[in-house]
Amino acid sequence: MPAGLPGDRFLPVRRGAVADRLELHRQLLVDPEELQVLLVFTAAPGSSTDAKIRLRTAASD
Repeated sequence: MPAGLPGDRFLPVRRGAVADRLELHRQLLVDPEELQVLLVFTAAPGSSTDAKIRLRTAASD
């Protein structure tokens, strides 16, 4: 099983001419035996960032 490394940070995400500020948690998962790395970004459930992501996802369906 991959070992998790602590690394939560709030990161701004910019896309297009006008940028919304998204507060994301970052987690880096490393599996040294398989030489694999997975970088995961998540928003806190119920946060304004979570709502923005859900709205954008619904609009793209």
